Amino acid sequence: MEHHKYPYSAALVLENFLRKPGLANQYANRHNPELWPRIYRLILDLDWWQIYNLIEYLSNSNDGPIGKYEFAHRLNELFTSENIPYRLDVSGLIVYHGSEGFELSVSSAVAILETTGRNTAASEIQEALNDLARRPNQDLTGAVQHAIAGLECIAKEVCGSKGGTLGNIAKRNPQHFPPPLDEAINKLYGFASERGRHLNEGGEPELRQVELIVGIAANVITYLAKCSPDTFTPEEKSE
Repeated sequence: MEHHKYPYSAALVLENFLRKPGLANQYANRHNPELWPRIYRLILDLDWWQIYNLIEYLSNSNDGPIGKYEFAHRLNELFTSENIPYRLDVSGLIVYHGSEGFELSVSSAVAILETTGRNTAASEIQEALNDLARRPNQDLTGAVQHAIAGLECIAKEVCGSKGGTLGNIAKRNPQHFPPPLDEAINKLYGFASERGRHLNEGGEPELRQVELIVGIAANVITYLAKCSPDTFTPEEKSE
């Protein structure tokens, strides 16, 4: 569509996005060579998270020179080439995109949870991803909390437990958490408690640590979700 070449059309998008009525009127004369540089300066003045908001706005707009999927494809190619850990998904939202192994672990966990009707655990993993994609600041502690909550949720269901921490559940059910897996889960829970719940000053985990925790939680969730609850004997309750 020819009109998309006009600075006025681009300025109108920014006017709506920035909620500044009348902004586009300043760009009505398309023959002025200064208009495009001025538009670029408007965009450069935005914070990085506002740029991402603008991308989502454009993706969900019906008025654009290219289609939604082509827009997402080109943008994601740029993210990949620049090693930016975000992607524009089919819903038009920018989501966190970790390493290949992380993405495979998380997507497998969410898929099997949804397939088996474990919606609560699936929701917790999705919330962990939402926290990683939160702008302008990632909620790293929130991502840890949600990942462990999802793992606790399915562990309690699979092991027939209504109480106890994840570490205790692992210790009491060696048929599902054989050594040294039980100790590994206990240490994972301990790290998550220290860095994701009872947070001390300066104790917020690093992104790479959070990605590791969420990835491990997702792998263990997939492992547990593949088990048939009919083969399990509920653990002895001592609470």
